[in-house]
Amino acid sequence: MHSKNPLRIAWICLVFIGLSLGCEEESRKALPGSTGKAGEVVVVMEQKYWNGDLGTHIKNTLAKEFPALPQPEPLFHLVHIPKSSFKGLFLTHRNILIFSIGKDKDNSGLIRQVKNKWATSQIVISVSAPSEAKCLELLTEDKSQLERTLSVTERMRLRQKFNSIRNKNLALKLEGKFGLSLAVPTDYVIASEEDNFIWFRKETPEISQGIFVYTYQKGNGALNDINTIIARRDSAAMNNIPGPLDGSYMGTMMDYPASTTSLDFKGTHAIETRGLWKVVGDFMGGPFLSLTLLSKDQSKVICIDGYVYAPKYDKRNYLRQVEAILYSLKVGE
Repeated sequence: MHSKNPLRIAWICLVFIGLSLGCEEESRKALPGSTGKAGEVVVVMEQKYWNGDLGTHIKNTLAKEFPALPQPEPLFHLVHIPKSSFKGLFLTHRNILIFSIGKDKDNSGLIRQVKNKWATSQIVISVSAPSEAKCLELLTEDKSQLERTLSVTERMRLRQKFNSIRNKNLALKLEGKFGLSLAVPTDYVIASEEDNFIWFRKETPEISQGIFVYTYQKGNGALNDINTIIARRDSAAMNNIPGPLDGSYMGTMMDYPASTTSLDFKGTHAIETRGLWKVVGDFMGGPFLSLTLLSKDQSKVICIDGYVYAPKYDKRNYLRQVEAILYSLKVGE
């Protein structure tokens, strides 16, 4: 009997793997696109739980106020449906949160995440527990898990979109001038530029979204000192971002205290600041979000500030778009 040719066996295996990957790719292509509005979450839960402690917990967690907006807006808009109604377009929604209570009496609770289950660019979070009390216990072990997962997913969708329409000239400018990378879309244009400052923005007849980047020499102060962050922001804006009237300029609204959070961008320590801005000498204003971090050689402080002006509209989704650009940050060598 002749021995099998090892090259032939290897070729058959490669063909099989290729066919399998091809089928998987075709399966992904066959999925419909996700539906639903940005910032919207479908919550699949029986009515008795929605009206009880579990529903209250979900509302307090996911529909709480989005931070630092001039008017109250929820972190997410929740669409509640019972399991009997979970079909049709609901299956392809972008964000789905499914609760299964009491189905498996033996498990102690489980939270699972599945991407692209019934549609592309979709996240499905399944929460199962033997009782409502166990479910609440599971959710309170990490109180921010659901919020964090959904927020990061929304941000990554925008980041992927912006990466596909990246402003290449602006990317080169930011890399050469500050040694950093941001996924800025092509509809942003440079408004002004100085030695240690650049301002680029997207303008429509009804809204404005802008980002400005500036640097200063690192002193002995702490990176997360809120007074220094606001003072530096106000100085950069006053000197470089004029308002519509002579002598008017952008400043921080001190009536609403800004807040800071420590972040990690792949090993780069940064401080996130959220607050409200206004135009000194005029009536314009809106929310802002900024990142403060050190350059690679630790000699300079880099500040990246994004803002929204949308007086006739809700601002959460516009600020999330700016946030996605800022969170695409990569610091060069």
